[in-house]
Amino acid sequence: MSTSKLNTQLLLQSITVLFLIAISIMAFSSLFTASAVTQGEPPCDNPEVTVALEAKNTKFNVTEIKVPKDTCIKIVLVNKDDIEHDITIDPHPDDGFDGINLDVGPLQTNSTTFRTPNKDVTYDFYCEIPGHRGQGMEGKFIVGKGNSSSAPGFEVSLSFIGIMGLAAVTLAMKQRKR
Repeated sequence: MSTSKLNTQLLLQSITVLFLIAISIMAFSSLFTASAVTQGEPPCDNPEVTVALEAKNTKFNVTEIKVPKDTCIKIVLVNKDDIEHDITIDPHPDDGFDGINLDVGPLQTNSTTFRTPNKDVTYDFYCEIPGHRGQGMEGKFIVGKGNSSSAPGFEVSLSFIGIMGLAAVTLAMKQRKR
């Protein structure tokens, strides 16, 4: 077997090993981020912040709600349509957040209170009535400074993969020059 073929085979094996190491690190780091669970928030009876939303023409009047961390929030949903709507934020057990689902009948108002997580997070809110989310009844519920990724540590793992990829390309280019 020629030296060139051996070098190419060695390079491919090195790239494969580096890729497998990167994937293993991503999987291992996700185990630790998922295990940092806070169990339930204390109930809240006296809201410190009130957020009012309107539902009209199968749209919410806001697409972004910003609220402080660890705060008792009251959400008021005013339905100005002659059809049912709701506001839903899915549960996020890793944050100790039980989620909300607030239904409101045609031309009615309803409200709920809950405590926000004590961390910077961003959740989606939406109307879960079939077809409504697709028509634009959705937005971002930002707690504290929010976040840009639902998987902490994901950016670090991607950076590591990028560095490994760059190393493999550099190694390949050196092999070609020989």
